[in-house]
Amino acid sequence: MLVLNKIIANSTDQGVAEQLHDLNHHGVVEHLVLNKDDVLRHRLRMKTDKGTECAIQLSRNEMLSNGAVLLLEDKKAIVVQMAKVEYLCLRPTSVAAALEVGYFCGNMHWKVDFEGDILRIMLNGPKERYIERIFHFISDVKVELVHE
Repeated sequence: MLVLNKIIANSTDQGVAEQLHDLNHHGVVEHLVLNKDDVLRHRLRMKTDKGTECAIQLSRNEMLSNGAVLLLEDKKAIVVQMAKVEYLCLRPTSVAAALEVGYFCGNMHWKVDFEGDILRIMLNGPKERYIERIFHFISDVKVELVHE
């Protein structure tokens, strides 16, 4: 098992990006695909996309993020890659409906983003479960589902 105990750089840092580009041509860049909960942790065990077993042991002042480089050697690199986050997108049909659905989402402790007049609910489970919870807003035409 490979022990990774510090963040070396970010994949976008000048010089590091060039090194990663060269290593990628040789197929030796591996990714640790993390979800939003994983990046909050300082101790974590998992495998890279190429099967390397890793134990991450970071100090409390370091935070994992997309592009964090945990290993950079002449023949191998390990980089953090965030898993794709899925959203349920809603368009409220009125200001009153927007307030009501926003209040509801807050009570559910759902994480949301806003994109213009679209409310984007970060999914932390099957989309159908979220739709079941807000179906009364849909059936009352207070929100419309928006397909991304």
